[in-house]
Amino acid sequence: MSGGGALEASQVPLPAEDSSSASSESEGAAVRLRELELEKKKIAREAGAQKLALDAELKRLEAEERREQRALEKRQLEVTREQAERDARLKAEQVRLDHEIRLEELKAR
Repeated sequence: MSGGGALEASQVPLPAEDSSSASSESEGAAVRLRELELEKKKIAREAGAQKLALDAELKRLEAEERREQRALEKRQLEVTREQAERDARLKAEQVRLDHEIRLEELKAR
């Protein structure tokens, strides 16, 4: 009779609370999966926003670097021009002094 009792027990339906518990766990897993998907999308949006911000900052820094490079080149040209003007004034002064010396030498003869 023990074999017959085992057969009867396997044919007994599960209590309703067990199936609702499994359904509740399944719903909980689905909700958790949806939450994880939303979190993933949020992180992707934030990463995209950070990338845009970094790209904008990079462009700003590159533009600033170009401005500073142009300013440096302009200053270098000014220094070169100023040096050329100084050299020209010194050369003119040297020519004037050489001329005066020659005149004095001619007068001395």
